[in-house]
Amino acid sequence: MIIDVGCGHNPIGDVNVDLFVEATPHRSGDQSKCDDKRLDTKRIPNFVIADACHLPFKDNVFNVVFSSHTIEHVNDPFLMLKEMARISKCIS
Repeated sequence: MIIDVGCGHNPIGDVNVDLFVEATPHRSGDQSKCDDKRLDTKRIPNFVIADACHLPFKDNVFNVVFSSHTIEHVNDPFLMLKEMARISKCIS
């Protein structure tokens, strides 16, 4: 099973996580404007609103823990990586 942490508009996981469902300027690539749409959470399979630094999953659940263009937006990147490792079956 795959989890996509910080999935945004292009989810690839069996479970997809993002904290911000409202339109945000970092998704449009232009910090001066906010023209991206709100996330369509009904279209995203198995969508969970959650903070990447506090993932609401048990230990060793996912075969693949994926994240793209998310870590630079969190306050504590090491905590995010620790959480991703915690829920991964590959690292114990």
